[in-house]
Amino acid sequence: MSNQKFKKNMLQLAVKCLPSYETFRIIEDVDINAVEIYMDSAHLEKQEIVTICRDFNFEYAIHAPNDVFAIEETFKFARSINAKLVVTHDLFWEDEWLGIVKISKDSGIPLAIENVDGMLLFQKVIRRYRVKRCIDFEHLILQTNGLSPAIFTLLKGPLSDTIHVHLTGYERGSRKHHTHFYDAPEQTKTILSFLVDSDYNGMVVSEAMVEYQTKEHFKKLKDFYDKFEQEETRG
Repeated sequence: MSNQKFKKNMLQLAVKCLPSYETFRIIEDVDINAVEIYMDSAHLEKQEIVTICRDFNFEYAIHAPNDVFAIEETFKFARSINAKLVVTHDLFWEDEWLGIVKISKDSGIPLAIENVDGMLLFQKVIRRYRVKRCIDFEHLILQTNGLSPAIFTLLKGPLSDTIHVHLTGYERGSRKHHTHFYDAPEQTKTILSFLVDSDYNGMVVSEAMVEYQTKEHFKKLKDFYDKFEQEETRG
């Protein structure tokens, strides 16, 4: 792979966490520059969260709450911190999607739907409302019983409307649910190389549980990604 090809794609390493000053400081210290903020109803009510986010020079994505219908509040928060996009699960009725898409368009912030129950089940929403896609590879591996060459072939179509990616260290049959993606090094390198080759341009979010959101783990993640980037650049 050429140096020009890799630079063109501009994969952006990101991590996912709740909005916390202490966690953000650790992420900044290890030189990771993008964060997906996981929101819930309790955090949406805290005005100080906006101040915390503005104290850091991150690029942000927002994961909408799953515990409450708060799309308008989520996009208001996203605008206040200049977030690049909002991610949501397909939790809404048909008539609700009309209002959700209007809120997204009025805000100027794209909306991406994550594959929770399957890559096809929410295709009707993407097709009708022209919203974008978030591919969660852990969910995909669980849904397809692993990643085969055929799965990567099938993904080339969905990648055309994909603006966000979730990736973990989970492999078929393992117990590494929601660990950092360095826990599955060969699988991760295959996925990242596939994204580069497919001209994906966006965040790749390492989606790990709170217990793995430490300086040690974030540093190991950054080192792994930097090594991959160097190898691809030389390739």
